[in-house]
Amino acid sequence: MRLMAYALTTSILLIQLSVGTAFTANYGVCNNRRFRGTAFITCNSGHPYPELSQTENSIPWTRLRTEISSIRSNIMLRSSENSQLENNDDNVNANVNVDLAELRRQLVDPNDYAVTDSFDLSSSSRPTLVQALSNPRDIFITLPIIGTGLVVSGFNIFGMYNALYANIELVAVALGIASALAYLVQLMTGYGLSPNVRRGVIDESLLMAYVGTYTAASSWLAIRASVLCPPLLQALDPLIGLAGVFIFAFSLIAPIVTLLGVKEKAKMDDTSSNPLDKLVYFARRLRLGDDRGEKEVGKTRTRSPELSATEIIRSQGMVAIGVVGCLFAPDALSFALGGQEWWGRVSDLHPSQRMLESSTALFGLFATEASMLGHRVGKTGCVTYRDGCVPFGVGTCFVLAVVPCVASLYWLGNDVSFFSFYTD
Repeated sequence: MRLMAYALTTSILLIQLSVGTAFTANYGVCNNRRFRGTAFITCNSGHPYPELSQTENSIPWTRLRTEISSIRSNIMLRSSENSQLENNDDNVNANVNVDLAELRRQLVDPNDYAVTDSFDLSSSSRPTLVQALSNPRDIFITLPIIGTGLVVSGFNIFGMYNALYANIELVAVALGIASALAYLVQLMTGYGLSPNVRRGVIDESLLMAYVGTYTAASSWLAIRASVLCPPLLQALDPLIGLAGVFIFAFSLIAPIVTLLGVKEKAKMDDTSSNPLDKLVYFARRLRLGDDRGEKEVGKTRTRSPELSATEIIRSQGMVAIGVVGCLFAPDALSFALGGQEWWGRVSDLHPSQRMLESSTALFGLFATEASMLGHRVGKTGCVTYRDGCVPFGVGTCFVLAVVPCVASLYWLGNDVSFFSFYTD
């Protein structure tokens, strides 16, 4: 089931990537001119009209004159079409620039690339990847988590489930908890967060709460299912397990609700209510010693801005992550209701279940952290979300989640249960 979810996540991200590049795919380039909906008729020789490549004596002169006249007409028609298309393209670009300028006028921070993306940013103006990652959060937490994820993937690929692997899992859990605390600090201090009030879970304050709680829940599940789980943590199963159910369910519900009411042709100044607006207001109120939460939300306590095209892509990516995240809800519920008594029976009946459950929880943690790293890099303008962050999300999800999940099922499949262990 989780393998299918990881595969589905990768598929959704790939669809995002293909949709994002569909505009350029509709254009063919020839001599710096764009031809849309037209194509040259060619033969094996490459001649556009193969009958004209024959000898002059084999074609009647009347037919030759007709063909020449037809060619001239086609050339003039195509020239006219190309000129019209270029004018249309200029008009489209002008409209896009007008819409982008209008959107930026409404933002407290007009250079919030998480809202507008950075397509209009020149290469010389973009920060380097090193500059984009030169912050304490990524240097000391996120990059080590991704590095640990690569090591965990390698161990799963080669089936190396030993004491060293268990210790590496502990390191990953510790980094996951540190990451969750870092999200909490960002939420309460506003460090690195956009001042722009946005819709639903796209708003950076609510996003920090969303990702922080998910990271904490994934880390808890990984250590709780592991053989190294301390007895004190086992005693907290009813409390933490129930909280985990809501967190994992929210990971899918939040981005879906954020996308509710999105209008295909909405104007930039359109506003609409969203069920998550009150959560946005509450999350912004958590900033310590700062009343910006109330000031920034202002009239949007019950009315939120429409999502930009970039924000829609980001929300869809969160849906893909939520598809995986919500699959951990049954595990959390089982721990809340059955506790160690239930998990002990499962471990006796299915010896490799502990290893599989703790590993898959870490796969979700690694993929989420990688996605957030891509988000932060995109915010700096280092790369665009469409051409940089989405491909990065596809690749990391495949390497850190899909591949190790397939490998773990290959090595552990004979000693695990896929569904029945919930009722054992």
